[in-house]
Amino acid sequence: MLRHELRRLSPSVQRLFSSTTTTGIGQATGPVWRRRLGVGAAVFVFGVGCSYYSAPQQATSPLAAEVVASPPRRSAILVLDLEKCGVTEDPRNPPVSHLDGLSMMLKQAPKKQWLQLSQVVDALHHAGEDERVRGLIAYIGDSEGPTKLAQVQELRDAVIHFRETKKDRVPSIAHLGLLANVPNGATLGYHLATAFNQIVVHPHGFVSFLGLAEETFFFRELLDKLQVKPYPYLRAEFKNLYNSVTHKGYSGPHKEATQAWLNSCMKQIVEDVAAARGLSQKQVLEVLNAFPLPAEDAVVSGLVDGVDSRLDVVHRITHVTGGQAKDASDGLEECVLIPFEVYMEILKGEKADNASQQANRPGVAIIRISVGKTAEQVAHTLHGTGELVSGNAATLGGKVDSNEICKDLRAAEEASDIQAVVLRIDSSGGLSTAASQVWDKVLRVRASGKPVVASMGNTAASGGYEIAAAADRIVAQPGTLTGSIGVADIKPNLTPALKQVGINVEAVSVGKHARMESYFTGVTKQEHRWAESTMDRDFVLKVAAARNMKPEEVHKVAKGRIWTGQDALHLGLVDELGGLTRAIALAKQLAHLPQDEDAVELREGTTAYQPSAPVLIAGVPLPIEPLTT
Repeated sequence: MLRHELRRLSPSVQRLFSSTTTTGIGQATGPVWRRRLGVGAAVFVFGVGCSYYSAPQQATSPLAAEVVASPPRRSAILVLDLEKCGVTEDPRNPPVSHLDGLSMMLKQAPKKQWLQLSQVVDALHHAGEDERVRGLIAYIGDSEGPTKLAQVQELRDAVIHFRETKKDRVPSIAHLGLLANVPNGATLGYHLATAFNQIVVHPHGFVSFLGLAEETFFFRELLDKLQVKPYPYLRAEFKNLYNSVTHKGYSGPHKEATQAWLNSCMKQIVEDVAAARGLSQKQVLEVLNAFPLPAEDAVVSGLVDGVDSRLDVVHRITHVTGGQAKDASDGLEECVLIPFEVYMEILKGEKADNASQQANRPGVAIIRISVGKTAEQVAHTLHGTGELVSGNAATLGGKVDSNEICKDLRAAEEASDIQAVVLRIDSSGGLSTAASQVWDKVLRVRASGKPVVASMGNTAASGGYEIAAAADRIVAQPGTLTGSIGVADIKPNLTPALKQVGINVEAVSVGKHARMESYFTGVTKQEHRWAESTMDRDFVLKVAAARNMKPEEVHKVAKGRIWTGQDALHLGLVDELGGLTRAIALAKQLAHLPQDEDAVELREGTTAYQPSAPVLIAGVPLPIEPLTT
């Protein structure tokens, strides 16, 4: 298809293709790159690739299909465009911004493609060992790139691994685009850019390194006006799950924990930036407390190496081989620009070919825990960014079904070709009974002689941490949000609010406490005392036993308080710092498997579904979930 498009455009471009057979990446028959590409032709190819992923997401683009069918035989420069592509744990369930919500309201779906974090990381690792890859360009914006620190750290590690494997003999350049109004986005984007051996900024752009901020809405005054009375149950002062509806502002413990968490995150970023750019931490902090720097000032400050437009970056990287400048014609010789997602498609085809050869060989199963898009996607791989519940995920709405997680764990336990399990957790918790259900199943897998390693994503807190604690080892990124060991619950009384609009609620019951869980009654002192006495009875004890700590030691770091992965390592709550790649390697080590064995997803997809509509009072969502961790 692409061949015919080019034939209509330019006879000179036609000569870039032929119909001979080649054994390039992927080994397929079809047109191959034969002649040198000038800058204009290279940019044209890259432009076609960009048009592929700036369009609404589709399974495979014409360009991807064409390149996969007949990949470049010569050298390639990979282009990772994070201004147009997003990176997320699960592409079927990308994060939704306020602007996306507005677009949906206007029935104009945002045009973007989402790439899976683990696949991007795998591709970067593979590219480091691929002799055909002679360079890496990343266009880093503020709106569609990684939006969480742990995610940025996982990508940074992969880029650094690429550079170390190549021994910096090939250039890697990060291009910072125009400043966008996305909280924390510019700081995290720059943090990612520092993993590359060169950073350039758009001539009209700014380097925005302003720090991190956490903003919280508090609805208590609104609920008071609506006469909605919330009744919280909690025994941990740092458990702030429901503070937004029980408080009018930050409580002392809530603010203390949030500030400490942000300080830890920012400290990690400052240390990374200082080490990467050859600056002192004092110099980085001076920039942190200044306004965004114009392009030229950013060069003078040492934050970036040059000022280039997107097109100029192509010229820059094709002039460089192994860090030394070369003539443009030599730099471009036999090089083609390949969009990163096309390279990922090529690797996917190679893995599919290798999978048949490795069938029934012992390996590692990855079980993800996540919320997906629709009920049709139920019964797929797990991936947890939603709340844990016990029951039919397709009908409960917006939750991750612990029963489905347990099915995957049981399948891993019984499969003879699975010798170890990696749990990829990105969950902030949910029903305490659901987390306990998964806890028990993880222990059963371990009892069968198969090691289990927990890999924490952006978040593994509360029930998410409880599940991780059941594993043999826990691996977290320094910026992972974890901890929150404790239980909280809340019950609203909606009767006064309903009376204001002419709705009266009456009930007939049998049993003194038959309406104890009703949302249309208050809570007696006896009921409140009983509820709190039954909460958090074994959470601390479980963690103490799993982490080989004394209960009083766990209690000191629990109390519902959140920690970064870096702090959690020092507190004994995790074992190592790293990403999914490190967790897989550790699982192979514990199972005495060769490190070159590929880990496999137990199932593809996701077990979760689209959230149902929340309960609203005057447009305000009410947290009326049952007992949660």
